Amino acid sequence: MADPDNVEAKAMLHARSQTIDKLLGPSSTALSPPSSPESGATGTATQHHVPFSRQLERISIEIWREVALFLPRRDLKTLLFVPHILSRVASQLLFRELDLHFTGDYSGYGGGGESDDESGGGAMSSGAVGYLGGGMRDREALMEERERDEGRHAQRTADVLTRLIVDQKFANAVRTLKIYCSSRRDRDGSMAFQTGMLTNVLPKLANLKNIYLSAPSESIVPVLRILQTTGTRLHGLSLHSSDAPADLSFLELRNLSHFSYTTSGGTLSCITPLLTLSRNHLSSLSLENTHSSPSPHWAFPVTYVSIRNLTSLNFTGHFSKEHGGGMIGDILRDGRQLENLSIVCCALESGGVSREFKSASAGWMVSPGSAGSGGAGVGSGVIGGPSQTVSLNDNGTPVALPFLRNFSFTISSIGRRTSDRELFGSIADFLRGRRRLRSLKLMVTCDEHVQASVGFSAAVWGVLPSLEALKGLAITYPADLSPGLASWLVPRSVTALTLSLDYANTTARDPIPFLSSLRQGMPPNLRFIGFTELNVRHASLIVEQGFPTVRVVRVGQNYWTVHHRKYGAGSGFVTTSKCTLCAADPTLNDLTPRTVSPLFEPKFSFQPALLVYVFEFEYTS
Repeated sequence: MADPDNVEAKAMLHARSQTIDKLLGPSSTALSPPSSPESGATGTATQHHVPFSRQLERISIEIWREVALFLPRRDLKTLLFVPHILSRVASQLLFRELDLHFTGDYSGYGGGGESDDESGGGAMSSGAVGYLGGGMRDREALMEERERDEGRHAQRTADVLTRLIVDQKFANAVRTLKIYCSSRRDRDGSMAFQTGMLTNVLPKLANLKNIYLSAPSESIVPVLRILQTTGTRLHGLSLHSSDAPADLSFLELRNLSHFSYTTSGGTLSCITPLLTLSRNHLSSLSLENTHSSPSPHWAFPVTYVSIRNLTSLNFTGHFSKEHGGGMIGDILRDGRQLENLSIVCCALESGGVSREFKSASAGWMVSPGSAGSGGAGVGSGVIGGPSQTVSLNDNGTPVALPFLRNFSFTISSIGRRTSDRELFGSIADFLRGRRRLRSLKLMVTCDEHVQASVGFSAAVWGVLPSLEALKGLAITYPADLSPGLASWLVPRSVTALTLSLDYANTTARDPIPFLSSLRQGMPPNLRFIGFTELNVRHASLIVEQGFPTVRVVRVGQNYWTVHHRKYGAGSGFVTTSKCTLCAADPTLNDLTPRTVSPLFEPKFSFQPALLVYVFEFEYTS
């Protein structure tokens, strides 16, 4: 309710009215001269005004909070050092998300399998990121640095936990809690002690809505049991287990709108009770199995999930010969509200997936009256001749997945006798003409036998020109596609592009002619280019020979940022690039100047930060 007698509001309105009177008065000028001593008290009164700094102090903290809500975290961190009420507002907004790092005994490091979490340890052990000042980091220096980092994280975590216990206002501000537990054995009991402190902390977090937990299965269960006893009303839960699935049958969370679960191996039977409890509320679901050959029992739990309620679905797993095609059909038929769909086939054994995509494109044999006037037209591809009929609704949207904005379909491996040569052709027909599609990922392993078995060829690229609003594209480059034609098939709206190349191909082994051929037809606003494999002597050659407009370059797991600085007129441009490790691929993003976040990353699933090592290079073009 508005208060007409509010003193602060009256003062602000009075100051504003005086300013307007000065501007509209007959004696007002753009630059009024200073008052003279002869002007007397009257002149002094008319020239008196409130300093601008004092006017800013009159703005309430609620207004500053609304302004700060539009700022990214980087700017909020800068505001912490400003001697103003804004620093307090920035502090409250920053600590809506808290990171806690629970570490074990560091003396366990160095053993065969007792490194940090596998994603971080694997990345740091690769030879591509171990440079500093032109030399290779030795193991002892790396261990010392990681020990210092863990000590810093442990001290920070202890301080944050103490603050949460003693300061209820600070605890009330927390909305999202991210917990990272080391995968090393807890020999000295320090991790158990830190986990036990959550018993006192979690009841204080009255407004906690989302939790992300990255830990081994033996560490996940104690934290979730504490969460269960506190009765926290969670909306989002993301779990990342690096070893094996944890038993979640005891967990009773009935109001989850987002659930994400990533593990290696095992089956989905341990989480089906939890999915059943949240069946009517779940709108975002992510289930990933990082094992190279997941169990046949790691199949999409169709009977435990209401696909009709989902707006985002990410599934990585096994598609059996008997049920693989049926699972895809259920998703395409019932996913009426899906906006984000990502499917990774770690083991595809079904040969009927193409039939499901064809049925979805035709609207499952809908009656003529249910299709729009422009619905049942025969499209034509740029490559490969005529395409299949696509059924549309009365408003012009496709019958199947009408709200789809981000689509990803990846095949990592197939069965020995699996053959579905129309699969990617049917996917291309399914996607043709979708003007709302913002990002697309079509990836197949570089094995030529696999590509032939699933029908991935240059004809699949023919669907790209019909996707007029596409911003991000990640796609496998087939051997039968000319580089000069490929660049012109990429939609002009694309700003981020990733190409998967076969290293055994001459294109990857001798990339300079390939890059030069791609250069002419690439979109003018391209800002990101990525290659899974490319044998280049220097990453600067990618910018110089093929993609002069990009700002970020990726080769394998290494990322470079490109900065253009202009020197004297005779020296041209000098580009300085910094190599950084990034946890996200911006190819599948709806790119904006300030947000670069993984598209199919669920709402409340956060990846642990990687240690970053930087080296620079320069070249003159």
